[in-house]
Amino acid sequence: MSSKVDPISLLHLLEEAGFSRAQAEAQLRAFIALLSSKAPTTRHLRIVEKRLHAEIQQLRERLRAEMAQLEERLRAEMAQLEERLKAEMQQLEMRLSGEMAQLEKRLQAELEKLRLEHQLALEKLRTDMHAMETRLVREEREGRRQIIIWVAGMLLGYSAVLLGLGKLVGFFR
Repeated sequence: MSSKVDPISLLHLLEEAGFSRAQAEAQLRAFIALLSSKAPTTRHLRIVEKRLHAEIQQLRERLRAEMAQLEERLRAEMAQLEERLKAEMQQLEMRLSGEMAQLEKRLQAELEKLRLEHQLALEKLRTDMHAMETRLVREEREGRRQIIIWVAGMLLGYSAVLLGLGKLVGFFR
């Protein structure tokens, strides 16, 4: 049996198998001690090999168990996160719905205010137009009355002039 062993390669092999650096070094020291002993037998090597295989299997099982626990914990955390996000989204939706309802009420109130203001302005315009129409009708009547008085005065004046001329000329004796 050859006693040439590359300890660095063996160390890397043990680490790749899942041993920590300290475990791999301890196994390597034990293996080297076994090889450097006076007469390592095949039986001793098989015992070491079995022990190494058992430890590797234990490590694999422990890693599988830890990975399963991690996966379970992550799934639970994701489910909790999903529930929290759903709750937050519902709260946000309710808050936005409330804010939108308030905004709609404010806009409706503002529209009603504007409608009333326009209605009042229209009523004032109608009132002003009616007052102006009434004033214009009154002014027109007054203007007609003044014209009638003027025309009547003119007619009386022409009649007096005609009577005076008629007396002058002898038309009326």
